Amino acid sequence: MSAGYQNCILSARKKRRKALCLLVAVTTTYASTLQQTTDGGAKHLDPRESSLQEEEEGDEARLSSLDEEMASLAQTRGVVAKDLKRVRDLLRRKKKAPKTQKQNTAVEEAVTTRSSESEPGSLHTEVEAETQQHRHVDEETSKPRPTTSSQVRPTATGVDEQEEAATVARQRARMELQQRADEEAASSADDPFKEYMREEEGEDEMDSEEYQESARALAKSTGWDQGKIEGRANDAVRSLTNAIGGKKVVATVQRMLGGLR
Repeated sequence: MSAGYQNCILSARKKRRKALCLLVAVTTTYASTLQQTTDGGAKHLDPRESSLQEEEEGDEARLSSLDEEMASLAQTRGVVAKDLKRVRDLLRRKKKAPKTQKQNTAVEEAVTTRSSESEPGSLHTEVEAETQQHRHVDEETSKPRPTTSSQVRPTATGVDEQEEAATVARQRARMELQQRADEEAASSADDPFKEYMREEEGEDEMDSEEYQESARALAKSTGWDQGKIEGRANDAVRSLTNAIGGKKVVATVQRMLGGLR
């Protein structure tokens, strides 16, 4: 490589460095001038703009307080739900225990009554059947024939089969009565839970005087529309209720409350 060519390359590099230094100096000067202009303009803002900024700051503070209240309400809701479930289980157990005892006693009494007594309409038929049976037994006993153990065994076997059939019938009756009692206890235990869920969803408090007074006070203090506040709050509560237990609860509530600005 010749010396002239090297000198040309060095001179080009020097010119490039000078151009970069000049560009950096101009950029720094422009940035400082722009900062001074912005600061000076901020000092001479219109009073309306300053009041708007203050209102925005106040709105942000209110929203943060609302976020905290929603979080505390979610925690309270979880605790109340657990307590309600525990109380419901206790009530169900207390209701089931006496009913089970009463049902067992009733089944035993019914079985005893059925086995010891007969219906009035079939009394005459049973008397005739017993008379014929005694007559047949007398005829059979009057005939001379030997008695062996092979003839006694079928009679004992028939008695055992009848006893087993009666036992199975009693067990089936007890199982049916127990199933009916369990269904009645479950249906009666669900009523308080349904009432609690209706109260949680706000079906009964929308028309109360306390709710209307608090809603008017909130609308008056914030300057917002009461219907708009109720709509946003209902949407936020619904989303929070559906998202309890997930990882996006806070994000969902903040996104719903962000529309109030």
